[in-house]
Order: sequence, then structure tokens, then C-alpha cells
Amino acid sequence: MRQTADAPSAHIGKAQARLQMALRVARRPMVAYCLCASFLLVAYAATAIAMSSTKDWADTGPLALTQPALSQRLPGAINPDQALDDCFPAANRGADKRYKVVGGYVDGRPYYACYQVVAATGYVFDVKVVDGAGFPINDAGIFKRGGAWPWRGVATSTPGFVTGGAGLAVLLAFGWLYNRRQPEGLPTATPWTRRPLVLWAVATVLPVIGWLAVALWPKVSLATRSRVLMQATLCYAGAFFVFAVANAAFVSDQWALAIYGFLTIGVAYGLAANPLLLRRVPTRMEAATDAFDSVAIQRALDGVYALSQRQLPQDVNAKVAEIRKDILELLPHASEFPPGSRELFVVQQTATDYLPTSVETYLALPATYATTAVLPGGKTALQILADQLDLLDKKMDEIDDAVRHRDSERLLIHGRFLEDAFGSQSKELDLPQGGRD
Repeated sequence: MRQTADAPSAHIGKAQARLQMALRVARRPMVAYCLCASFLLVAYAATAIAMSSTKDWADTGPLALTQPALSQRLPGAINPDQALDDCFPAANRGADKRYKVVGGYVDGRPYYACYQVVAATGYVFDVKVVDGAGFPINDAGIFKRGGAWPWRGVATSTPGFVTGGAGLAVLLAFGWLYNRRQPEGLPTATPWTRRPLVLWAVATVLPVIGWLAVALWPKVSLATRSRVLMQATLCYAGAFFVFAVANAAFVSDQWALAIYGFLTIGVAYGLAANPLLLRRVPTRMEAATDAFDSVAIQRALDGVYALSQRQLPQDVNAKVAEIRKDILELLPHASEFPPGSRELFVVQQTATDYLPTSVETYLALPATYATTAVLPGGKTALQILADQLDLLDKKMDEIDDAVRHRDSERLLIHGRFLEDAFGSQSKELDLPQGGRD
């Protein structure tokens, strides 16, 4: 009986565990973004299905383009030529356009529909409706009941919803890519001509030319330029969709209003998702720079220097001392590095990892073997250690030179830190089996 009574509790416990796991997963940035994006797509699909079942216009009628052109006036109305002048005055007609006037009775009253058609393609550029007295009509109901709506409305078929849904999915995917490109931290000394806000202004004020200028902007990282261009693309798309929403509202096109409304929301979500959802987990380098500890760095340097004084040759110890001196001189300038700086990462890793590891790996070898045995590559372990220390010293000199001259560009684009080099060279220092004295 006890086993039977405990069974429901066990099921409840498992359900709670699954719920807690689901909540933890939902808090992850990528999952949170995808959940919200999926909600938008589902809401769009539901809206599209609901609106597709409420089509309230005819594809044919007395005002449809498919009707024959009128040459005689409708009883009780002006003649077709006068209706065309009221719709499209002769002075405003383009030579590359042709015009067609059809007409008939809608709700018992005479109306004319005037079509402006591109002569080369047959595309309907515009359609206007006037009543029997020549006054313009903007009532969507007249267009719909008269058969002119397929040429007046923006979204007049179910495939329009499918296209809109595909566009929304593309926008959400583009927003994800945009938000994954985190803005780079810039030092205060960065010239105003290299700041993202200036690039963004150029890209938005000068379409095409501005985009090309931003793509070729000198002394600005590729990551910053690409993010600015993606941001400008979203802004232009948003402006276009807002205009389309306004136009759809003006002509009372409910289908187009729904499609462009969701597309506008998609653009806004793409621009706003970063501060709301996509708070990225710091990389190893960013975590290290966020936890920059000058005291720990100095303690590590003092330890490795004391070790080198006791056990390393004088010339090698001098190199360790020089590296230590360079790093200690850089510590007061740590605040001048941009957030997530690779240089700040290298400084910290050199003091707490690269330098101690090089020295300790060398000292783990038997003294005679370390100074006399020729390793693969034609160098002894002591020579390899000296090369590593030269590499570290050179890197510290470069960073120190960049700080002294306030070279913000070098602080941003300096690239390569030393893990790859040590990955291959540290293996050369490994003690062979049976190699100890």
C-alpha cells in the first residue's frame, strides 16, 4: 500500500523537475529569442488564417479592369473623357502610361474607374474611382463591391499572407544575426570620426553611397562596420514598413495592414531583442578582463621572479625581470583598455599563466638535460625558454607602446595572443619518459 501511495508523489516530483529544467532552458538567451520569435510567427499564422476566411470583395464587377473600356457616358453621369480628366488630368499623364476608363452601377449609383497602366508591362500603376459627377471616391466598400479592389488593395490574395510570413521569418533570422554582433567597447580616446554613431548617420542619411562609404571606412574594425550596416538595413526596413502600414490604413486594406503590421513588429523586435533577451554569456577573454585583479597579478609576478632569481641563469632571469617590470608599469593603465580588450587579457594571462608556466615547465626538467639536450627543432630547452620569454617581452613592449602613445586603434585590432605559440612549443619542453637524472 505504501508503494501505491508514494507513486503519485513520485510523478509529481518528476513533473516539477521537468518544469524547473524547462524554465532554466527558457532563460537561455538563444532559447528566449526563439520562443518569442516562434510566438510572433504563430500569431501571424493565426491572423492570416482568420483573415483569409473573411474575404469581402469581388474579383469581377462593373469597375474591374477586365471590363471593356467605355466610349459612351453612363446615364445620369458625366462622359468617360471628363471622368478621366477628373482622375488623371491631361497635364499629369505620362507618355509611358496608357489609360482605361470603365464604369457601371454600384448600389444603384453610377461610378467610373480610371486605370493608369504601364504601357511596356501592362502593370496597373494606379486606379481611381469617381462618382457620376466626377467627385473622387476613397470608400473601400465601393472599390470592393465594384470589382476594382484587386487593383487597389495591396494584399488581395492568400499567397500574399504566405509571402508576408516568409518575410517575417527572414526578418527574425536577420535580427538574430544582428544581435549576435555585440557592440565593441571603445576607449575614450577614439576619434569621433571612427565612432559607430557617425557611421550609422552616414549609412542612414546617404543610402547606397553611404553604405559603400561605411563598408570602406578606414581604421574601423570589420565587426563594427558590419553591425552598423545591419542596423541601417533594419532601420530602412522599419521605415518602409511603417510607410506601408500608413498606406494600408489610408486605403482601408485590412489584409495589408495585418501583414505590414507584423513585419514592423518583427523589425522592432530585432532592434530591441539585444537589451531584452540576448545578454550573451561572456567569453573566456571577457570573463578574464572583467575579473582583472592587479593584486593577484603582482603576487604572481613576484612569485615567478623570486623563482627565476634562485634557479635560472642570470641572462634568462633578466628577461623575466624585464617582463615583470613591463607588466607592473601597465597595471595603472588598466582602465584605459576597452571592455573585453585582448591586450588586457594577454597582460593578465602573461602574469598568471604564460610566464609562470614557461618557467615552471623548464625548471621541471633535469638541469643537465635542459641545458645540453637538443630537442626537435634543433634547440635546447633553455633556448626554447629564452625564445618564449622574448616573445612575451615583445608583446608587453607593444602593448606598453600602444598605451604610451594612446594608440586606440592598435588596442582594438592587436590581434594575436600567445596560446597557439605555446601550444606547440610547450610540448617541446615535456620531459621524455625516463629523462630525469
